[in-house]
Amino acid sequence: PAVLALASLDVARGARDAARARLEKFVAEVPTSGQAMMMIANIPQANGAPPGDSVAWLERTVRAIPANPQARLALIARLLQREDRAAALVAAQAATAAIPDDPDLVEALGQVQMAVGEPRQAAATLRKLVTLQPAAARPNVLLADALIGAGDTTAATAALRRALELDPKADEARRALAMVALRENKPADALA
Repeated sequence: PAVLALASLDVARGARDAARARLEKFVAEVPTSGQAMMMIANIPQANGAPPGDSVAWLERTVRAIPANPQARLALIARLLQREDRAAALVAAQAATAAIPDDPDLVEALGQVQMAVGEPRQAAATLRKLVTLQPAAARPNVLLADALIGAGDTTAATAALRRALELDPKADEARRALAMVALRENKPADALA
């Protein structure tokens, strides 16, 4: 809609209040406009910081459009930005309950679980990500990180080797594999 473009122009010229007013009026008329609500949540304050009520707007977006993974990811990211890991975990769990097979949401849950110090739960979550993206190396690297955190270096090594099978150029997997070898006091394996 044109109102979104006009609000973007308002923000670009520094008229944040005008952009917000324009978008809030539009949301009152079209309460399921996730794009408008997310724009409100992202209109920066004069100092460049997100608005103080950005979490409330993102939560409102999630309630209005529960199947919108972008809104859920934005909410999780904003909560992490505020260092509210407990709330981010709740939001990530709710996101994967609502949209269980979205790889980005599953990855976000695994990352938040790691951030709150739950590597075993993260490993279980990231195993699902590996299942959702069987041809991708990155999920295996993320899984390995969680497994290392959980103290299972054998399974972590297997996940990293799988990542390298999928993508022989996966430098992140190669570096992590070397770090596991060094951690286990196997320097010869680190050089392999």
